[in-house]
Amino acid sequence: MSDLPPEIVADFLSRVPAQPLLRFRCVLKSWRAIIDNTDFIKTHLNRTIPTDSDRKLILRSWHLYSAHFDEFEKTNTSVYEELDHPLNRPGVGTILRDQNVFYGFGYDNVSDDYKVLRIAQSYDCESEVKVFSMKSNSWRKIHCFLHYLKYERAHGVQAAGALHWVVSRKPDSEMENLLAAFDLGTEEYRLVPEPNYSNERAHVMRVLGESLCVVCNYCVSFYIDIWVMKKYAVKESWTKLFRVAESDVRIKPLENVTPVAYSKSGREVFMVQNGTLSLWYDTEQRTISYSTFCISSVPILMEHELCFGSLVRLDGGVSGSWGVGG
Repeated sequence: MSDLPPEIVADFLSRVPAQPLLRFRCVLKSWRAIIDNTDFIKTHLNRTIPTDSDRKLILRSWHLYSAHFDEFEKTNTSVYEELDHPLNRPGVGTILRDQNVFYGFGYDNVSDDYKVLRIAQSYDCESEVKVFSMKSNSWRKIHCFLHYLKYERAHGVQAAGALHWVVSRKPDSEMENLLAAFDLGTEEYRLVPEPNYSNERAHVMRVLGESLCVVCNYCVSFYIDIWVMKKYAVKESWTKLFRVAESDVRIKPLENVTPVAYSKSGREVFMVQNGTLSLWYDTEQRTISYSTFCISSVPILMEHELCFGSLVRLDGGVSGSWGVGG
């Protein structure tokens, strides 16, 4: 294989999952040079995401766990392994408890940088906003957020180059649920058109596939609607994907559902009910099937995220460390 042209070797390696690639860096110096190349890293990521390959479930409680999503989809059993991470030490939890501080993390394709947004907001809507740049390894203060962020511990959801939250114009406005965005490139705020729903329900924002997603909980009527925005920032593109009624689920009451990911076929949606039960919703048959999971210590509350294995360096090339990121 050492006699093959470098472009052929690079094309082959770009189809290999991230973790084996980290080991392949030790095979040949020429392979290491290819794998470490910035353009190769971007090519690998751009090939991984559209093909839905090398997907992982991250389960967040007091610890972090990881499971291979593709294997889970085949067997309907997720096998979780605990992850070692910098906050994995006594007295430090991965779920933030300060209800006045909101965080968001995402990629800015304008400056080719990963950014963390931190919003510290008081009950009278006074706020302090800071942005951390992975490339410069520094924090800086920016202009304040103009809306009141709702739902404590709600982290920013990234879609179309922006972070999103459910907000209201006033801190005591329980019935108003607006969708606000922070553009990671321009670092400006804007409102995103919401679906045609009434405001007497709780809202949660997610990303499903590549689309912005809103979960609307009719607490009184005992059902939950899942909406997706097929074309970003176009109000008419909002589509109600499906509805889950309390009569549909095995475990009652139906408090909430969290959509996490589509199946490979796009027909089923993996979700978590009430933060404790994992299930699949078949969008064609309109049926629910429950899945099982294996984990060393079953958490009381499960928060799931989907990530892709990648070679992206979050340190901006400062420390020279490598890892698999989402």
